[in-house]
Amino acid sequence: MGNVQMLLRQHVGAPCAPCVEVGAEVKKGTLIATPTGLGANIFSSVYGKVTEITEDRIIIEPAAEQPDEFVPVTESVEGITDESSKLDLVKAAGIVGMGGAGFPTGVKLNINLEETPMGELDPEINPELPKDFTLDCGYILVNAAECEPGLEHNTRQIEEQSDKLIRGIKYSMEITHAKKAIIAIKKKHHKAIKVLQKALENEPDIKMHLMADIYPMGEERAVVRECLGVLLTTTQLPSAARSVVINVETVCKIAEAVDEKKPCISKNMTVRGKLNGGNEAHVFFDVPVGVSVGEMIEKAGGIDGKYGEIIMGGAFTGKSTTLDAPTTKTTGAILVTVEFPDLHGATMGILVCACGGSEERMREIASKMNAKVVSMCKCKQAIENKPGAPLKCLRPGNCPGQVKNNMQFKKDKCEYILIGNCSDCSNTVMASGPKMGLKVFHQTDHVMRTVGHPLYRSLKVSKEVSQDIDF
Repeated sequence: MGNVQMLLRQHVGAPCAPCVEVGAEVKKGTLIATPTGLGANIFSSVYGKVTEITEDRIIIEPAAEQPDEFVPVTESVEGITDESSKLDLVKAAGIVGMGGAGFPTGVKLNINLEETPMGELDPEINPELPKDFTLDCGYILVNAAECEPGLEHNTRQIEEQSDKLIRGIKYSMEITHAKKAIIAIKKKHHKAIKVLQKALENEPDIKMHLMADIYPMGEERAVVRECLGVLLTTTQLPSAARSVVINVETVCKIAEAVDEKKPCISKNMTVRGKLNGGNEAHVFFDVPVGVSVGEMIEKAGGIDGKYGEIIMGGAFTGKSTTLDAPTTKTTGAILVTVEFPDLHGATMGILVCACGGSEERMREIASKMNAKVVSMCKCKQAIENKPGAPLKCLRPGNCPGQVKNNMQFKKDKCEYILIGNCSDCSNTVMASGPKMGLKVFHQTDHVMRTVGHPLYRSLKVSKEVSQDIDF
């Protein structure tokens, strides 16, 4: 194992402050950095020695021997004992949203859903709901969509650790005073659904909701809409629908914190792509946080010849990375892609969507395709709530059309367009773009070609899914 690099910002909020010094001997679970504001504790993920502390990271040289034992939070975090509340244990463990968002879980769960009123619903985006619509109780909504194509670690964890998942759900319900829970999962995951069906036989307050295999069903507001029938505005949190949305892996970390007093020191991830041995998914459980991208690729067989780029995260929302970059609490995937096509300087327009990459990411991909960007449009449903903030989709997964943007691209003499849209928006682009002579690429094409997934163009599946488990 090479050096482990623990970034001081692995979460929404401010970077943590180191609480160890160079030369310190550390164990798995040794507290090494604490929040300076909104944030989460950071612990060593290995046994070893701190060799360097920089402005943004703590570097640890791992010991030759790596025992399974870890330092429990009751020993490493001041004020935490076996009698501490479940919420305090979650906070102490440094758990954040493991699905990629990285919001501190202890902050998210610090709510009493029994006493939380419904937020004001926007009638424009909820035309079918009566003005006085309300939910009769609070909900924990478990995001089991594994929305990014090609990833499998969340689904695999359901299949292999359903008992831990159910315990984590119950603890989350207890902490937040939620009376019910719903596991939102794509209907295509037959094995995981069957496992859950058996696990929930004696759990009347926990249900499943089956979803279509389209992107972005795992977006937080989409989960609320699909499970509870309420579409929130781009500025509303799930609490406006008396709910908390938590990713599968995060829920399991909650169970570990409560049952084992275990700090958040490891990550599950999918490594996939242009690798020796084929493009099938390699799922790794309990990877020490801070190991390098290159080390994980080698564990999966190594890169097979020339490649396009390495992505940390999913095809839609991930970012390009390097072999020496460290993994974090939010690293869900490492993808090695095929090479990019060379467009030889052709003119390109980019269509930025809230569901995909930022304008910066789209321009990066265009550059790697050797295209000249001459036009940029945003999906009309992509809302910028604050200057510089990530875009939010007004109606995630439901698009009214992209004709106006396509006309702009045509006016700007684009030969190609690069889109980063959801399944439905991509479908609406294709309804008019090719008829105008625009050649379409999707920002995920190089990943989809690598993993053998259909390209995002025309939507060929229904957005409505029967709730019958008929397989």
